[in-house]
Amino acid sequence: MRDCGQHGSTRRHFLFGAAASLASRGLLSAHPDAEVSTSPAAALRNSARACIFINLQGAPSQLDTFDPKDGPWNPADVDLRQYPGDILLSRKYFPNLSNLTSDLALLRSVQSREAAHERGQYVIQTAHAFNPAVVAEVPHIGAVISKEKSRSGKLPPFLALNMSGVRGPAFLGGQYSPLQPFPNPNGIYTLQHNYYGQQSQQVFEDKFALLTALDAPLRQNPSGQGMSDYTAMYSQARGMMYDDSIDRVFKFSADDQRRYGSTQFGNALITARNAIQGNQGAIFVTAGLGGWDQHFNMFDPANGSNYYRLTNTLDLALSNLIGDV
Repeated sequence: MRDCGQHGSTRRHFLFGAAASLASRGLLSAHPDAEVSTSPAAALRNSARACIFINLQGAPSQLDTFDPKDGPWNPADVDLRQYPGDILLSRKYFPNLSNLTSDLALLRSVQSREAAHERGQYVIQTAHAFNPAVVAEVPHIGAVISKEKSRSGKLPPFLALNMSGVRGPAFLGGQYSPLQPFPNPNGIYTLQHNYYGQQSQQVFEDKFALLTALDAPLRQNPSGQGMSDYTAMYSQARGMMYDDSIDRVFKFSADDQRRYGSTQFGNALITARNAIQGNQGAIFVTAGLGGWDQHFNMFDPANGSNYYRLTNTLDLALSNLIGDV
């Protein structure tokens, strides 16, 4: 077997590796009292009420965001500063988060082998490597958490805001599908159908009761999972109608909108905050900020999606979210 150079693999390497493996097994078997040292399992506190997962679509560079290295490759105005906890941040990119470093935990050990955006999104949304054999069967991690931790409330447990390409619940069932409203100060206009003045809600109730009666046989004996999910979706949507507490979740003031940056991402984080604070059953909210697929001119002001704009958008909205929750 010839050494292939770039692979660095020869028959000798294989034999040495096999010998080392057998030797280690022999050492363990030769000493009955020998034990393999393992780390104890982490003690789970089970104290988290909810999770807001921010998905930076397009894959930002860690070296230009949360794990920078000082050097001539950085822009002249980067203004890197050291903070307790071995945190190095740019005050130019993150002027507000730089004041909240005591609330940050950076995981520098996280890695991905994926080099394609679609596969990378699959990993980040499912926590599983892409496998064509089971790709359609693996649910979004938000659906998994919703099933395991869902509690009573009128809101779906899983919300996806300002996101495209969100995976669904797969085999877990339609009740764990993400609700994907458009975040805006006026909320969801379809939560009320006020076509009949003061009689609107009663007319709606009567029509829904008629629909339920007509569909009763199919609801009681659905022909499949899809029909069952459809029924559950209708019932859940009905529970959200004409409810002021649900309406307030999706509305917010102009002052809040300005404070979070007056961006779609900022609007998404306000809605995420409201959904969690509303305590109506939402426990996993994912919010997206796209535009990070930068290959050149990352710091050119003429580039509409330059890193200054992206990091400042993230910084302002996220720092206010941290302060509010």
